[in-house]
Amino acid sequence: MRIFVSGGCGFVGASLVKQAVEKDHHVFNIDLKNTAQIAPQLAPVKSKENYSQLIGNVTDSIMLAALMKEFKPDAFIHCAGGVTQKNGTPNFQGSEATLGILNAVKIYVESLNDEARNAFKFIIPFNTLVYGPLTGSKVEFDTHDSLSSSSVSTARAVMDLILANAWSAETGIPVIYCGASALYGPHLSNDSLIPTLVKNASKEAITKVLDPNNSYDWLHVDDYASGLLAAAHSGVGNETYLFSARAERRNIDIATNAMLSLDGLLLRDDGRSHIQFIQEDTSSSISPYRCALNAGKAERELNWFAKHNLLMGLRDTVSYYLPEQFSADTKKAANSNQTIRGLAAE
Repeated sequence: MRIFVSGGCGFVGASLVKQAVEKDHHVFNIDLKNTAQIAPQLAPVKSKENYSQLIGNVTDSIMLAALMKEFKPDAFIHCAGGVTQKNGTPNFQGSEATLGILNAVKIYVESLNDEARNAFKFIIPFNTLVYGPLTGSKVEFDTHDSLSSSSVSTARAVMDLILANAWSAETGIPVIYCGASALYGPHLSNDSLIPTLVKNASKEAITKVLDPNNSYDWLHVDDYASGLLAAAHSGVGNETYLFSARAERRNIDIATNAMLSLDGLLLRDDGRSHIQFIQEDTSSSISPYRCALNAGKAERELNWFAKHNLLMGLRDTVSYYLPEQFSADTKKAANSNQTIRGLAAE
């Protein structure tokens, strides 16, 4: 398969690109940033013959359409938008890129013959915060839930999806929507919750966990990336797929488990736990957010299943962010057979 990826040097995009190249797909990655600067995880694939990269702006739809016409992708996965996490709080970015991409995809698809046009897949990842919080007796979101917004940032993301949906209706080009909640794993941005916790605790500094009782459906980024690839392979146009490892946890639960993992990797001289370096910031007057996703459709129709255990994945993530002054032997303990301590076992 030939896959065109926008934002392939980002957190999700880099995981997607790496997996796709390693599975022998031909991948074209366009991103505003240089791979070597922000995506070290792409180092193993950057010299592969089936990988190409260009530093460019996807808002230039004419340039983008020309690149697509030359590369001839079977699928376009739009990772240039999306959501980042800062101290556990989602931050919507990149919605401005979507209009340029929609225009470019339209130009490209209109140049295809009927067979290639019917086979082409256009995939948009999204954060399920666009559904708002679970309320009342509802246990989890499914693919039939409507979009909602309770802030300017989520409203921007909702508008982005509405734009894509309207574009699809007008052009007749189907869109595949792939949703997830809170993503984690190595290579998170340094101001995200887990890197911040590890950095501060290793210096014996306090981290205040914002909105500690907000509950998200945590998923390893590599599992989400494999879901996007599954959608590119066998997803159905104008359908929505949700991806979940059934690991709903509050921010404070994630912080606690991260510190317990750090205890096993970085022993303190006084024998005390790093948990002492987290504090709950309960200053917000907004009711706690709840999110859980039903991944049944993705499991049935895409044959996708999450492979990462939350506690093991958190430990690997914490290990990745240990300060450089600690030896490789210490970090290697993350892959050893040590006992897992923490909240509910997976």
